[in-house]
Amino acid sequence: MPVTGGVAEWRETAPSALDGLLGADDLENLRRVLPQDPCRAILPRLVAGAATWRPVDDSWLAFDAVLGLAPDAAGALGDRFRKVGAYLRRLHAVAVPGDLPATGRQLPRDITMRERIDDVRRWLSAELPIAMPRPSPLPPVLVHGRFSLGVITWNDPPIVLGWREAGCGEPAVDLAQLLGELAEIHSTVRSGDPVVRAAASAFVAGYARDDRIPRLCATRLHGHIVRTVVEHAALRAVTTGVREPALMLVRLVSAGLPAFTAGFADRLEPCGRECGC
Repeated sequence: MPVTGGVAEWRETAPSALDGLLGADDLENLRRVLPQDPCRAILPRLVAGAATWRPVDDSWLAFDAVLGLAPDAAGALGDRFRKVGAYLRRLHAVAVPGDLPATGRQLPRDITMRERIDDVRRWLSAELPIAMPRPSPLPPVLVHGRFSLGVITWNDPPIVLGWREAGCGEPAVDLAQLLGELAEIHSTVRSGDPVVRAAASAFVAGYARDDRIPRLCATRLHGHIVRTVVEHAALRAVTTGVREPALMLVRLVSAGLPAFTAGFADRLEPCGRECGC
């Protein structure tokens, strides 16, 4: 992410034609239907074997804001995370364009890594009582595929980057990817910080602020949050070669999840089993 004169330019070095990532035709179909309010979406151009996003006016990310590094982070936190949640809800209501594939696709270069990550996940599951969500029987919707603090800029309105992993999937996974990162921060580098909880609550409030929209299943969302943390912990264990910190992280987040989710518990619905939990 080179920054010149306060303008940030985003690049992704994955080959533009790599199987598992959306190509130019799918991205163009996506570009035509993506909402541009209350956040903006910027999709990449595929040139010279890489994805390049057009420059944005700032290099700060939502991740920086949660850590208190971005300018005026505390003052803007609630408003911008509500906008991000509202944007995600609008995205999930968009008709899926063309013939987009399912999310969670395996990239060829990741196959060996995935086998090692799955091995760590099995070890974690043997050490901890982790209940992973079963596949949802509900119809899939248009999802971002990697909706994290690292693909949302701290502009006003925020800008959502990424999109090469977009496709058909379960909406709770998009929500849990961002909430899982916040839960990790809440349990580690900003332990118990109410600012982190406020960001999570504003995000969920923005997503579910319309009373006409069915509330989120608490059981399923909690399960996907833990699943996101397990994925992050397993990846770190594989890259560092040390498993014990992964176990500690999952234990910390699991223990802190009731306090973390307390601020938006009223937005969640007890499981009615139609969601497949």
